[in-house]
Amino acid sequence: MYDLIIIGGGPAGLTAAVYALNKRLETLVISEDLGGKTAYGFAAKGYEGHEVIRGGELVEKFKRQLEYLNFAHQVDRVTKVVAEDKHYAVLTQSNKRFEAKAVILATGAQPKRLDVPGEKKLIGKGLSYSALSHAQLFIEREPAIVGSNLRALKAAAELATIAKQVHLVLPEKGEIDSAFGKKLRANPKVKIYEAALKEIRGDQFVESIVVESK
Repeated sequence: MYDLIIIGGGPAGLTAAVYALNKRLETLVISEDLGGKTAYGFAAKGYEGHEVIRGGELVEKFKRQLEYLNFAHQVDRVTKVVAEDKHYAVLTQSNKRFEAKAVILATGAQPKRLDVPGEKKLIGKGLSYSALSHAQLFIEREPAIVGSNLRALKAAAELATIAKQVHLVLPEKGEIDSAFGKKLRANPKVKIYEAALKEIRGDQFVESIVVESK
């Protein structure tokens, strides 16, 4: 039986694993890969290499440490966690069973895909799923944000403080009629389009998008 099982091999899971191993806890990380979102880099056309975000060096250090201790990592997908008498049973896709006194869930999150032509090709090449992480690459530029929930509206408001112009594409009404949305409509640096995104175009980087108005 392990002292600790960590489900997830991204930044949070790797950090937890390193701390646990340093405390001499018998630890197992179960994940399909190591590094998580740090494997996702981002670049924008016109920026030099030193301004391109490529992931955390600290996380890479942790990842190498865990790879060296290969007994502490199981490549698999967890399907179920069961609370049993004073411990937990963790079941995996490959029909394996592990037991531990404690479990940490560090499964992270997956972005909501746009499912339009050009998306897969241009991920990380001007196409980002995090306005907060990559805002600094849009200073004095004209980014487009696709989304109509409060998170998208807040991203548009934040980018408007540094961007030349923000183009907000609303696939549906969402929160645009809320108090926050009305304030956003009044912002001269935000152009709002009630339209559906149809395509993302570009060769090496995002060059343009195609929208269809309702």
